[in-house]
Amino acid sequence: MDNLVGLGLVLLFAVLIVAMRLRDRRRKEPVLLREIEVFDELPIRVGHGVEAGQKLHVSLGSAGIDGQDTAATLAGLAGSQPSSSRCQHL
Repeated sequence: MDNLVGLGLVLLFAVLIVAMRLRDRRRKEPVLLREIEVFDELPIRVGHGVEAGQKLHVSLGSAGIDGQDTAATLAGLAGSQPSSSRCQHL
């Protein structure tokens, strides 16, 4: 019985995700996100720190990669890739 409830929830969320994606594709105006100044300054600040010979500490949170929060940790790591690739071009 628990397996059916879980399967039902997965299917429900899959349908909701597909419906939201289809709605977004039909939208004519782009979605505008709030700009966060700190993220724009991050590559510059990292570049200055590296050039000054300082250590750089990157923390993705308190979760590890072997527990329940593995997905959140890996999402944080994937989100940090654009920042690191921009820093290489400085």
